[in-house]
Amino acid sequence: MKPFIDLAAQGQVVKSEILGAFSDIIDRAAFIGGDYVERCEQALSDYVGRRCLVVSSGTDALVLALMALGLKPGQAVFVPSFTFAASAEAVALLGGVPFFVDVGTDFNLSISALKASYTQAKKQGIYCVGVISVDLFGLPANHDEIQQFASDNGLWVINDAAQSFGAIYHGQSVLKQGVISATSFFPAKPLGCWGDGGAVFVDDEDLYHHISSLRCHGQGDVRYTYPYVGINARMDAMQCAVILSKLKIFDQELRRRESIAKRYDEALRDIVATPVIPQGKSSVYAQYTLVLEPEIRDQVKKHLAEKDIPTVVYYPIPIHLQPAYQKFPAGDMSQTVKFCQSVLSLPMHPYLSETDQDQIIYQFKHIYQTESVL
Repeated sequence: MKPFIDLAAQGQVVKSEILGAFSDIIDRAAFIGGDYVERCEQALSDYVGRRCLVVSSGTDALVLALMALGLKPGQAVFVPSFTFAASAEAVALLGGVPFFVDVGTDFNLSISALKASYTQAKKQGIYCVGVISVDLFGLPANHDEIQQFASDNGLWVINDAAQSFGAIYHGQSVLKQGVISATSFFPAKPLGCWGDGGAVFVDDEDLYHHISSLRCHGQGDVRYTYPYVGINARMDAMQCAVILSKLKIFDQELRRRESIAKRYDEALRDIVATPVIPQGKSSVYAQYTLVLEPEIRDQVKKHLAEKDIPTVVYYPIPIHLQPAYQKFPAGDMSQTVKFCQSVLSLPMHPYLSETDQDQIIYQFKHIYQTESVL
């Protein structure tokens, strides 16, 4: 069986064009800033329908968003615990307090849990300023509910769309959600570069210029002037060239992901809980994640590995139970803990052949239904 995510197969499709762009960049020695960066930002902005600034990683995109919104040490931001560490890490790096919130059955931030956590924070005297909502596995969260609750309580919302670039939420890009939306171009993402990279999407003109300054050491309009304390968070020209090339085939790849997910659904829905995509949303299937019974998940994973079928558990330990984050407040985490014990992701990428997928399906069904597993 081929890798869990076959980046080499995609690389063969875009390699020639990207190497040509690399050669052009080398000839011009335009490695930081310049034409490729400007074109990449414009292409991404056109795709999403919102102003874009490319940055050095998805994590830095979150950090810059928090800096621009003025997060101060000791202020709390609500974040899900069932996600990658960067969502909480960005808050903690700036001295803020990540307040961990449970998720719903869609893997995303639960509005009822958010309300309960807000009440808990108020009782404990914790000053809350915002929410980071995550579109896990490529499916948009319930942004309307989250935004309404945040607005009613004077909170801002950052949309962590690291896994959902390309997803649609009620007729428009999910990157249009939140006062600021952040994404990642880590190579394994649906739209990935050949290194680290990310982007921030924002409508507000002042926030746009503030983030533009912050990503380049807080520099002002005149070089070597610094109105802000910033960081070095620029995305280089070569990574922008990769994104420009991959963006041309991105919609085609999304259709392929959807087709693969549909085949999984049809083959497996009678024996396991398969992903549900609510009306008004689309998923980019950053991962195709199943929910199994906890007592058999690891056994199924082991058997599939013996058949040379790679699987991944996203995520085995919730963030609020990680050593670095146990000091921070958390609400009830029953759904999060359950998912950590029961989720299993199958291979998902646009270049997964039907033959390989059929083998995955056959072995999964055979192993899952074997008496020794059940």
